[in-house]
Amino acid sequence: MFEYQQKKPLKLLEYGRNIQGLAEYLLTIEDRQKRTDYAHALVELMKDLLPNYGDGEDVYNKLWDDLFIMTDFRLDVDAPFPMPDPEQLNRRPDPVPYPQADLKYKHYGRNIERLIEMAKQLEDEEERKVTFGYIGSLMKMQSLAWNQDSVENAVIYQHLQEMVGSELPFSLEEVEALELFDNLSARNNKNRNSNGHSNGKQIKKKRKRR
Repeated sequence: MFEYQQKKPLKLLEYGRNIQGLAEYLLTIEDRQKRTDYAHALVELMKDLLPNYGDGEDVYNKLWDDLFIMTDFRLDVDAPFPMPDPEQLNRRPDPVPYPQADLKYKHYGRNIERLIEMAKQLEDEEERKVTFGYIGSLMKMQSLAWNQDSVENAVIYQHLQEMVGSELPFSLEEVEALELFDNLSARNNKNRNSNGHSNGKQIKKKRKRR
């Protein structure tokens, strides 16, 4: 199952695996208002990552369509546009050029700050850890896309902690060990495997003895 998640094709190539991972994460949020707030913030982030889309109502309509596509038309939120009909939509996404190197990148943008503010309100410690991990992964992805250079996890960790204004729910050592700021799918797989890793070894040993 984990190998399938790593190899499954991207629904919309222009957004990459991190955005698709965040879109799929929306489906796990039970509170409708919180899910709606996250969806609106994610659409703004999608727009910032692809500035060549421009502005206007048609652009936002397309972005929301793309979000519904990435969530297999299962996302239940208060959206400004109706969910498109999958049968009528059936389109191949137009190739969108990525931001060029001459674009100046000064900060992570207001949408990352919005996500941070929402994450700070979470009470469940494990949910906070997962959410801040996603945010750190997005920050690293943006830095790599805009700077076209390697980015140290320590730098992302420091920036995220400064923006949060308090201690993060994980240490830098955990970031490195669990790859919290790397590929979202790989990180989810590693976290899920960590709980049953020792049990899996015991099962394999028992099978060998038989």
